[in-house]
Parts: sequence; C-alpha cells; structure tokens
Amino acid sequence: MKKSETPSEGVLSELKKTLGEKLDEDFLSLIEKSNGIEGFVGESFYFKLWSIDEVLKKNPYYEDVPFGKEVFIFGSNGSDAGFAVLLANNQICELPYIGMNMDDTIFYGTSFMDFLKKLGQS
Repeated sequence: MKKSETPSEGVLSELKKTLGEKLDEDFLSLIEKSNGIEGFVGESFYFKLWSIDEVLKKNPYYEDVPFGKEVFIFGSNGSDAGFAVLLANNQICELPYIGMNMDDTIFYGTSFMDFLKKLGQS
C-alpha cells in the first residue's frame, strides 16, 4: 500500500470537527498516520482512502442527490463505487457513484477494521 504524508494538525482538527463522533477510532488512527492510502487489500480488492483534504472537499459528494447528503464518502474502489459512513447510524458502506441509492448499497458494519477485513476477503 502506498501512503501520503502525515496530515497537519489543522486539517485533522477540521475532519474531527466535521464528523465528530462518527469517526471510528481505527479509521482515525489510520488517517492520522497516513493521510490517505491506496493499493490492494487482500489479493484482488483495490482500495483508496482519500486524504483528509480530499474527504473535506468532496463531501457532500452529490449535493443534488438526496441520498448523497446522508453519507460521508471517504474513499473509493478506484472505479465505480465509493466507500462511506452512513451518517444516520455510522454504518460503513459501499455505494455506486451512478444511481446512488440505498437499494444498491453494500453494508459492512460499523467497525473500520471489520470493513477492511471484509474487503480483504473479497
């Protein structure tokens, strides 16, 4: 996996202010150390965790799509889907960029580590 430079304290504070209790401790620990990573999880699943700057700039991802305001997207599969936190219940999910809606969303639970483990098993 390739990682970015460690984030500045100001950028990290902005992320914490924006998401508050919605930040999983494992997610926070990873992004504090890496400020974004990309590469394969397991043997075949590509994952890109956006830098904090990207996360803050790209959310809400689709302001004109109702479901777009219900999620906080933090990364992608490098292709046609994003990874996000569902703001109502802290569920980590994968959702398609085109036709973004609940029907096509895959849920991974509320633990960032469980999410990464499940990606590695894909």
